Amino acid sequence: MKEIFEFQKNGWLHERYISELHGQGVINKEYQKLCFSADYRKELYKQVEETIIELQKGVTLIDKFLPTFQLSSYFKKRLLVIIRNIQKFKEEFNRLLDAIDDGNDFYKVKKVREVAMWKTIKDLEKI
Repeated sequence: MKEIFEFQKNGWLHERYISELHGQGVINKEYQKLCFSADYRKELYKQVEETIIELQKGVTLIDKFLPTFQLSSYFKKRLLVIIRNIQKFKEEFNRLLDAIDDGNDFYKVKKVREVAMWKTIKDLEKI
């Protein structure tokens, strides 16, 4: 019997065993996500909150940068557009935080159109 098991283990059983699935808590963690459990919501809340903080840091940096240079009206306008866009993202992330806090797993995220900021960043790097 042992020989048959060893044979099977080295054959088809070896092919079907996925160690990542058998790690302690991995399946349970995925289940908690699907169920939108309180523990998962706490973890997700922290992640979204950290994103909001990073977005605010970006706005603060741009606000501090604006008065330091004699920028053309083009750059000032572009930076203000970027700030408004970041603020729209922050607003949506705050609504998402409320949904997470309430346990509303049916919340539909409002799509925010991202402005093209990379060209502005590259142009500023040339100054």
